[in-house]
Amino acid sequence: MPEDTKIPAGGHRDEVFELPADTAFPIAVDVKLMFRTYPQAVTDIVREQYPDLTNPEAVLMTQVKTELAPGQ
Repeated sequence: MPEDTKIPAGGHRDEVFELPADTAFPIAVDVKLMFRTYPQAVTDIVREQYPDLTNPEAVLMTQVKTELAPGQ
């Protein structure tokens, strides 16, 4: 089963991404918090049985765009 990425109400989740040593700063970062009614794996299984069923769209809950310099 894929990783459970749910965030409980009132909770948070930290993600860490390693950058290559030769990364040129500043870097542009675009972070999106998306909501799905069902995990994509569940949707895929249901659509195998009901191929005409529409695929529920992911909903953009919030988005942050920023630039990061070294040490941020």
